[in-house]
Amino acid sequence: MVSAKLFQDAFKRLRDENQETLLRRVKKARQNADAKAKLEAAGFCPTADGQLQYVNLKIDRTEAAKVRKALGCPLKVDSRSVWNEEERKVKVNLTPVNYDGVSLYFFVIVPKPGRGRPKKGEVRMPCKFVKVRQKAYTYTTLQCER
Repeated sequence: MVSAKLFQDAFKRLRDENQETLLRRVKKARQNADAKAKLEAAGFCPTADGQLQYVNLKIDRTEAAKVRKALGCPLKVDSRSVWNEEERKVKVNLTPVNYDGVSLYFFVIVPKPGRGRPKKGEVRMPCKFVKVRQKAYTYTTLQCER
C-alpha cells in the first residue's frame, strides 16, 4: 500500500513539472507570436500551428537578408537535404538564433560537378549528392564539406 506522504510528494513533483512545461510553452508561444508579427509587418506570410509552438516560412534565397533585418538577429543554417535528386534541388533550412520555434526554408539547384559557371538559378554549394545503399532500398543524401 502506498503511503499518503509518498503519494503527496509524487503529486507535487508532477504538478511542478507540469507548471514548468506550461511556462516554457507559453514563453515559446509569445516569442513565436512576436516573430510572426515582425515577419508579417515585413510583408511575409508565415504559417503557424494553433498553439504557436512552430512558425514556418518559405522564402526566396535572396530574401534571407530581409528576414534577418525584420527579426533583428542572425540566421544559421540548420540543415540541408535532398528535395529532388533528378532536378538536383536541395532544401536549405534556416533558424533565427533568437527564435527557437521559427523555421525558414528555401530551395536551391546545385549544378553538376565539373561544369563551368552555374546556370541561372543554380548555386555552388560545398556539397555533393551521395547514393546510400541499404539492404532493401537506396536513397540519396547530401555530403557537405563543412
